[in-house]
Parts: sequence; structure tokens; C-alpha cells
Amino acid sequence: MMDSLVSTPLFGIFTTLAIWLVARRIRAAAGTPMADPVLISVAAIILLLTAGGLDYERTYSVSGRYLTFLLGPAVVALAVPLYRSIEKVRHNLAAIAAGVRGPFAVGLAVGTASHGIGTARMLRDDELAGAMSGIP
Repeated sequence: MMDSLVSTPLFGIFTTLAIWLVARRIRAAAGTPMADPVLISVAAIILLLTAGGLDYERTYSVSGRYLTFLLGPAVVALAVPLYRSIEKVRHNLAAIAAGVRGPFAVGLAVGTASHGIGTARMLRDDELAGAMSGIP
């Protein structure tokens, strides 16, 4: 019973969401950028899979395909606010290039890195999917 439960896509999706919500509360309570919800979530999921003796490929990875599929439209949707802020991007281009640590530069850097990581993941899974995910 337990083996079939953890092998469903719902296991990974609900586990990810539950851990991420807890990680957000930890971040709010800690009040420091070092308590990043993504970092906390990744560490917690690794601990959960390791402590539970769960095979990543047979359990959690099954839901990863669904989450990756859902992230594609979300990334594209983020292009709309970026397009609306294009003048701010142009105005802050020197600061972005110099690596100034303002919220604008940090947000742009994180978004760019996330897109690159997602595209690399898609290229690993499927060449056509990787090519399509690289189209902003």
C-alpha cells in the first residue's frame, strides 16, 4: 500500500507543496535571506527520501515530470511583467551588468538562472522539449 502511494505523482506534488509552505514559514520567522524556502525545501526533500529509504527515480521523480510541465507556462507568464518593466531594465542595465545587489538585479539574476537550469533539465530529458523551453 505504502509503496504504491509513494509511486504516484501526487506523492511528490503534495510533498513538494507541503514542504515549501513550511519552508516559507521558516523564512518568515527567521527573517533572513539565508533561510531561502527553495534551499530548505530541497534539503528537506533529500532528507525525506534518504531517511525513508525511497528511491528517487521510482517515487519522487515520477511527479517531477508534472511539476516541470506546469513550470513551463509559469516561466512564460513571467515574461509579461518583464516586458512591462523593460524601461526599468534599460535604466538599470549598468547596475545589472556591474552586479549591484538591489532587488531588481537580484530578481533578474535569479530568474535568468532558473530559466537556464530549467532549459538544461529539459534538454537532458528530451532534445525537442529543451529547444522549446529555451524560447522565451
